[in-house]
Amino acid sequence: MITPYTFIELLIWRGAQPKNVDAQMIVAYFANLMARNRIFAMYKDGALDGFATFFILESSEALPSVTDKPMWATPPDHADGTLVFFDKLVSNRWNLEARRTLQAVLLERFPQLTHACWLRPRVGRPTMTVYRRPGYATHL
Repeated sequence: MITPYTFIELLIWRGAQPKNVDAQMIVAYFANLMARNRIFAMYKDGALDGFATFFILESSEALPSVTDKPMWATPPDHADGTLVFFDKLVSNRWNLEARRTLQAVLLERFPQLTHACWLRPRVGRPTMTVYRRPGYATHL
């Protein structure tokens, strides 16, 4: 059975070393997202191999609530929203097949989604990346 501690063990196994963070904040982060069904788990040979966490937002106006939050905060989101924001991705095998599987699962659970956003680390400051579902407006 997967618990919040399962995800924390995977983070540590992948080399993450959280600093100056209350362990209970990390447990609460994963427990909250598990309860809200906002974690996509990836398996290899029957074992947890990676995960993606995300929030569903009503519009781009809500992006600051997830981009400017503390690392382990879980702001409210809206299951009826059209924008998915990916918060964390931990995987050694993130590739096109894994991305397509994630997209198919998300569209099955949330068929109203039209855009996906995530922050990419860059030198100096992170850059927002936006993916538009074909057939929808190019702007948020």
